[in-house]
Amino acid sequence: RSLFTFRDSVARIPVRLVMGGEYQYENNLLKESDNEEGAAGALYRDSETTSGHSVLFGQLTLDLPKGIIATAGISYNRLSYDHTDLFTADSIDFSGKRSFEPEWLPRFGLVKKIGKFWAWHGSIGQGISPPSIWEVSNPDGSMNFDLEPEKGTNYEAGVRGSLLDRKIALDVTAFWMPLRQSILPVDLPGGLPIFENRGAIDQSGVESMMTVVLHENTKSWLTNVRLKFSHTYHRFRFVDYQKDGQDHSGNKVTGVPEEMGSAGLDMETKVGLSAFAAFRFVGETPINDANTAIADPYTLISARIGYRKLWREKWSVDLYVGGNNLADTAYSSFLQWNGFGGRYYNPSPTRNFYGGIGLGFQFE
Repeated sequence: RSLFTFRDSVARIPVRLVMGGEYQYENNLLKESDNEEGAAGALYRDSETTSGHSVLFGQLTLDLPKGIIATAGISYNRLSYDHTDLFTADSIDFSGKRSFEPEWLPRFGLVKKIGKFWAWHGSIGQGISPPSIWEVSNPDGSMNFDLEPEKGTNYEAGVRGSLLDRKIALDVTAFWMPLRQSILPVDLPGGLPIFENRGAIDQSGVESMMTVVLHENTKSWLTNVRLKFSHTYHRFRFVDYQKDGQDHSGNKVTGVPEEMGSAGLDMETKVGLSAFAAFRFVGETPINDANTAIADPYTLISARIGYRKLWREKWSVDLYVGGNNLADTAYSSFLQWNGFGGRYYNPSPTRNFYGGIGLGFQFE
């Protein structure tokens, strides 16, 4: 990855230009065999798939009068897959290549300062989500090279700032992103899915975050106490989605809870003791496209206590213990969407604890 930054002034307006590029290479080796009472049986699939993703990008930022910051950017994206079928027990060769059409993606944004501690921000940007290696890989070993990337335009607006001498920080953002060429699973006989571009999805919501500094004094025994809150509301709906002769248009998108929230408390002391407690809430989640199966909401509580000691300025020792799901909630965080025969749920861990010790040394 490379990044270049240029700063100057044009007609007394500060200008920043950022340009760069990135390349990602991924190699996936996949072997699948029969399951014989937990042991690997006869091999029925063997393949190697590589992908290359390259991006060139640039962004121009102008610090305009009256507290306005304007940005304009664009990126150029290329993606390709190269699949090699290594399974020789049959006469079928599923090897192949797929290069997606290059995409130019623009983005525009504005920030308007409101007083000393507040700012309004808004942006419009286009984006794509290419099919993953698992979505182009079919259960029979062939490659689904007919898939096209998902495409959408994101509209976003929000406000952020602080109160009470920066003791309280707030950030609230609303967004709307209509998604086209949505990649959705289609079940085959036996419950194994393939993926197709089907209809569209209308995505909108509000995301908010607040941080409250309850105590901050580096000279006292208790140096720092902070509360953190976050909440998301997502209204995701299928648009023009037909499946198995049924019209799911207007239904909630499978696997997306409408509400999620979290709260956390951080405490630090001068002697190296620290404590953290967290609360997480996940709302009702539709787990099939017809919305006839709904996962119940659940809450999780976790906590951690630690101690850090510096020794002779170079050595450090960290001790910590913690627990997850302290209320012993029965829940499933890994849901099998549209599970064949109603097999949607995978149990998640009950109440559990952990601990550890770390030793560090800082070299000059």
